[in-house]
Amino acid sequence: MKFFFLSFLFFALDKVSKYIINLKLLIGDKIEITSFFNIVNYKNTGFIFGIFSEIPYMLYLIINIFLFIIVMYILLKLYFENSRLLLPLSLITGGGIGNLIERFFYHGVTDFIDCLLYTSDAADE
Repeated sequence: MKFFFLSFLFFALDKVSKYIINLKLLIGDKIEITSFFNIVNYKNTGFIFGIFSEIPYMLYLIINIFLFIIVMYILLKLYFENSRLLLPLSLITGGGIGNLIERFFYHGVTDFIDCLLYTSDAADE
């Protein structure tokens, strides 16, 4: 029961944070926090990092639902095998449900965390 409660809590936090971003920033607007961390309103119409963003919408939905069912099965199996994974699995589940709902209703997911782990300047040193 804790798993479902925490998943719902993280789902709600996901929706509230994306609502605030969409309320305060237009698509493409950016708030620079540090040299490597920014808040940017971006609509991801594909999967991970925007891949497959050009496929037909119905195929996109079918693939999303199929992948969601597989991932939920794996996450629940992991949780019931090791309850110490409660927090990370609840985070993944809450965010995944939020993303699935956004894909269904808005044809894309609001992404807003832009974290640059290295720059080309740092790689040259």
